[in-house]
Amino acid sequence: MISILIQTSFMPEKHLLMKSRFLKSTSIIIISISTIYLILLSITSYLHYPNPIKLSQMVLISERNPSELPSYMSYHQVPIDNNTQNLSIPYAENQEEINTVSWKGKTVPFQTFLSESRTRAFILIRNNQITHEWYDPAYGKEYLFPTQSISKVMTSLVIGKLIEQKILNEDELLIHYFPEWITGTNFDSITIRHLLDMQSGIDVPEDYPETLLGYLSPIVRMYSTTDHNHFITTNRKMSFSPGSKIEYRSIDTQILGMIASKITGNTISDLFSNFFWKPVGAEYPALWLVDKVGGTEKAFSGFVCTAKDLARIGLLIANEGMLGADRLISEYWIDRLASPVIMEDYDDWGYSAQMWHPADNIQLGLGVSGQHMYINASKDIVIIKLAEASTYEDDEEWEFDVLHEIANIYQ
Repeated sequence: MISILIQTSFMPEKHLLMKSRFLKSTSIIIISISTIYLILLSITSYLHYPNPIKLSQMVLISERNPSELPSYMSYHQVPIDNNTQNLSIPYAENQEEINTVSWKGKTVPFQTFLSESRTRAFILIRNNQITHEWYDPAYGKEYLFPTQSISKVMTSLVIGKLIEQKILNEDELLIHYFPEWITGTNFDSITIRHLLDMQSGIDVPEDYPETLLGYLSPIVRMYSTTDHNHFITTNRKMSFSPGSKIEYRSIDTQILGMIASKITGNTISDLFSNFFWKPVGAEYPALWLVDKVGGTEKAFSGFVCTAKDLARIGLLIANEGMLGADRLISEYWIDRLASPVIMEDYDDWGYSAQMWHPADNIQLGLGVSGQHMYINASKDIVIIKLAEASTYEDDEEWEFDVLHEIANIYQ
């Protein structure tokens, strides 16, 4: 009995000791986590990246499901006009059946191609009518897809409109609009034309991440930055003289978007909405991702919209800029988009004014994750293919070959 009483009398002291040890361990863990977070926060702030939690979410979702990435990022809305009649895209009475296609050297069922290319939306339009439409069941007609570098076409259309309005001159120097960026190097001789045709020579290559360290590459930093002006200011080194050759560089498009905003005092979201999105009667507001709330659009990659509304822009280009009796894109800009000014060392694909030219009479808006806006104006064909490839493997040429085959064989 005495032994039990003695043992019991010591239990509160033992309990307090255990509690003290637990609290001390918890405090150490909390302090350690907080210290690590503050270190990471200082690094991301220095790099002008989003905070560590948001950045980790973006990295994880970009690997797993890129189509959801816009929901983790800031954006401006691209408004519609509910009073504007939609650019009609009726469905053909007889829908096309696409049975097999040539994919990576083999003849495969069309559904195999859609699956292996991780396609989420596919629309085929002939003579202004939808002849084939397909959506991944998890997405659908109302889903807002990131179009990646097809966004460059939207930026080009805005630039073309400003040139038409004589607000902008293709042969004007970049530093005329941003004199604070003068370097005393051949950066200062870059013109708007150089930027349009990927001939600026600015040393920000398209090196996409294959390892964790790849997320520190310049192109990823430009996509993730919370301050585009700071990014341009600190990335003005040159890899070749402007106009001496062509190298695809997204920074060229980003600068074009920033010029458009600076000289008009409007965001390119509002400019594109007023010039094109409202007039064509887009059904759904689009989004344009920005570096931060109220900041600058990612002019090179941030446009997010439904597949069918994107098709309206493709049709507008295919119809030579005409919307009924109204001209939305000038004849000059239609010619500019359709005429490659130089052939790039990319399987002899051409490029001009932010559009690819992979074959005669073909214009192509192309996004890194398998996004295609295929246009053959001479045959009145538009194809929209939106996907979410989880890696940066280059399948663009294989995918283009499938679209080109569908456009020319299935009729």
